[in-house]
Amino acid sequence: MRCFTIAALLGDLLAVARPQDPQNTKDKTGIDANPLGLSFVLVTKNGQRLFHLGEMIEIEEDYSSLVPGVYSLLQNPPKVEGGSTSRLTILPSAAVIDRVYETGRVSAAAILHARCVGEGIGYGGGGSVCADCDGVYKLGIEPVHFPYALNYHFAITAPGHYTIQAKAANVDLFRA
Repeated sequence: MRCFTIAALLGDLLAVARPQDPQNTKDKTGIDANPLGLSFVLVTKNGQRLFHLGEMIEIEEDYSSLVPGVYSLLQNPPKVEGGSTSRLTILPSAAVIDRVYETGRVSAAAILHARCVGEGIGYGGGGSVCADCDGVYKLGIEPVHFPYALNYHFAITAPGHYTIQAKAANVDLFRA
């Protein structure tokens, strides 16, 4: 089993372009965006076109297929060869902070424990419980929607026109 790499684009946050038909389109690198019949689209909540600095930006990832029952959307794509969840990027990126890499958290722990070795130093790892992490959504004409608050992942620090891009490898051919 190998996942397809798919792409979606949401243009200019301050003047959001209507979603284009993602069929047989090419991204900026000239690579085919999505397999035939598969749709991966980013939309803003209520079609909002203008956002102010600090305002919550709610988007939705919508997955669908023009041919029902051909594709499946995986809940845990990293378990499949080549699989990954969606990766969002915002361009231009000069005034954008990616909170996954730059949390804003400041700590002296690395300095205080730099020479500490042996017992007594340890960092516990947290875990989460999932009842059906290997779930599969069968894609059809009606989109499967995943809401997403962009502000939890990114901080936009200057006014301007931005483009959100998404790539994912979480869709595979449906297997009964």
